[in-house]
Amino acid sequence: AESALKNKVALEFNSNGIRSVYLKNNGILDPKLYKYPYVEFWKVISRFQKENPELIIVLNDDSHSTDYFNDQFTQVAYELAKSLDLKITDKLEF
Repeated sequence: AESALKNKVALEFNSNGIRSVYLKNNGILDPKLYKYPYVEFWKVISRFQKENPELIIVLNDDSHSTDYFNDQFTQVAYELAKSLDLKITDKLEF
């Protein structure tokens, strides 16, 4: 997180791990099963972001198919990010 902040690089909260767990586990959505977004990592980032609000976090729906674009798993990812008190950037400025 410190390097991302220092170099103005966004961290990515990716929804595809949620989608993968759901598809591989017969419709189960359990954050403990997600390889990513890894909840324990994001808890640390959340604390860091509270002290460093300029840290950029983006949420990516990882659309390998157009069917995945802004799908239910992207929405689950937004809900999870919100529950972790992450501030997701919705617009990047260059």
